[in-house]
Amino acid sequence: MRVHKGVTARVVTATAAASLVGGLAAASVPAQAATAKKATAVTASTCSPKTDYEYHVPGYSAAWSHVCGIGTWSMNSVTKVRDATFPYHRIWIHAYDINGTYLGAWCAWGPNDTTVPAKFYNNGDDLQVSANTASC
Repeated sequence: MRVHKGVTARVVTATAAASLVGGLAAASVPAQAATAKKATAVTASTCSPKTDYEYHVPGYSAAWSHVCGIGTWSMNSVTKVRDATFPYHRIWIHAYDINGTYLGAWCAWGPNDTTVPAKFYNNGDDLQVSANTASC
């Protein structure tokens, strides 16, 4: 799996940092690096909440991957999201333009594949998994 230069992970709170566990599913194309610093070791059985996302890499078809835990990951081209574990958590996409200007946020919740509005995947964006289990 290749890590793309300039992709980083950010944790929004100390509580999130304590509960954050990072992980990625293997993909058949160069995986987007949703590289989160691990607070604890990750095994397949401890990925909770597990949030799946579809992303596009130029020159390749769409691929799916996932992040584990509560936290915020910097990534680009996220086109669909779904919460793969119950209880479901709010999944936020925060969009930024090429100058880093904040463009707004979009929320999804639940197990269905939910298409991210184009405004939120044509720019730099953050995928945030909230501790909040209420629907958007």
